[in-house]
Amino acid sequence: MVKLKSPLFSADAVGRIAARPPISSSFRNRLRRADDPYPAPTPPVPPPDQLNVAGTLNPDATGTYTEGALVNGRPSYSRADNAWHIWWEDTSNPPWKYWRLTSILGTYTLPGWATGSLTTDPPTGDYAPLRYTTGTATVTEI
Repeated sequence: MVKLKSPLFSADAVGRIAARPPISSSFRNRLRRADDPYPAPTPPVPPPDQLNVAGTLNPDATGTYTEGALVNGRPSYSRADNAWHIWWEDTSNPPWKYWRLTSILGTYTLPGWATGSLTTDPPTGDYAPLRYTTGTATVTEI
C-alpha cells in the first residue's frame, strides 16, 4: 500500500483516499517546513575579537589577547606586547588539533599551554600546562 503524505488527503486502512477538512495555507506551509529534508544550515559562530587569559600562571601569560592573522585556517590572538599568542595547531602526523598558548606564533614551543582535548571551536576554555609551565590558563571571550 502506498502511503500518502499530504496535508489535504489521507488514506484509510484499505487504501481509499479521503479528503481532509480544509486547513489554512499558513498551517499547510508550516507542515511543509516541518517535513523539509534539507533544512537551512546554521550559520557559523563568528570568532571573538578579543580573549582574556586568567589564572595563576608561571610564566605569566595572563592578559587581553586581540585577534590577528590566520594560522592553519583559524584566527590567532596575540597579547599587546606580542610575548604570548593563542593559535590553532592542526597537523596530520601525528594528528594534533589543539588550541595552543605559546610564546612564538604558529610554532609549538615550550613553555606553553594547550587545550586538553581534540577541540575545534571556540578557543575558549581551560588550557592545560605543558612542560616548564604551571597553572591552568582559563581563556574567556571578552
